[in-house]
Amino acid sequence: MAATLAPSSSKLLAAFLILYIVAHASGKLCDKSSVNVSYERTGTVVEGQPEWEVVVRNTCGCSLSHVQLTCTGFSTVKEVDPRLFRSLAKDQDHCLVNDGKPIAPSSTVRFSYAWLTPYDLPFFSAQPRCT
Repeated sequence: MAATLAPSSSKLLAAFLILYIVAHASGKLCDKSSVNVSYERTGTVVEGQPEWEVVVRNTCGCSLSHVQLTCTGFSTVKEVDPRLFRSLAKDQDHCLVNDGKPIAPSSTVRFSYAWLTPYDLPFFSAQPRCT
């Protein structure tokens, strides 16, 4: 009976190892495409300017900390919570997301601002935290 279980056990073990390797490999291959930044008009108007919601999504298999977006020339008539999005004091071209705290895999950070047009806030950098 052990001989008939061995092939099934071997297949199960092989499947588990493949899933393990894929899961860990995908987490370690975080790159610029691992952070998705999207914009959507909320329909609210603040001081005559349309409000925009920005969603920063971590699509990496690992948590990402110190996520930065390029934010050259960013301006808003509505205050943005600085814990969610703020310019780096020494570098006005880059902004820190989520106060630099980790963003879990498949999680999002949302903030809104108000300006005539949406700003292009492309991903700049992050530090993967794979465990």
